[in-house]
Amino acid sequence: MLFYRPLYLLWFATMCAVSPFVGKVRRGLRGRRGLLGRTRAATAGWKTRPYWFHFASSGEFEQTIPILDALRAREPQCRIFLTYFSPTGRRAVELEVGRRAKSLRAVPWDAAEFSPLDFPGTVNRFVDLVQPRALVVLNREFWPELFENCYRRGIPVFVFA
Repeated sequence: MLFYRPLYLLWFATMCAVSPFVGKVRRGLRGRRGLLGRTRAATAGWKTRPYWFHFASSGEFEQTIPILDALRAREPQCRIFLTYFSPTGRRAVELEVGRRAKSLRAVPWDAAEFSPLDFPGTVNRFVDLVQPRALVVLNREFWPELFENCYRRGIPVFVFA
């Protein structure tokens, strides 16, 4: 963490600087505004701790869909919370909602949202809200602050591709 935190802060400052010129970066930063409030509203009243699946973008989301369907079939009452890093991940989730609505099928997740930025305070507040029973991360989405936070809380983290 000694080198990660200053490098991550530098990365974040760079993204803020380029966001007026790069639409995808701008949408990703704007999408995180109000994240904690939306997450609080989405998870309010959940009586069971959710499985939290995180993926970067649309391709990883496509890999996740059969797993989510199988988990929902196996544990119909479980809660499933999704996070995505990029705006294309968000778009993929929206497209899947539309596809399933056309065929009158429900999506296998309960809520989906942008991932928190990997700052200690932000991650801590986000994990406080979600209270996951496990974090499942797809395809090399390594976030040291998030993993450290889960480790300290005894939340299992699974990474696969």
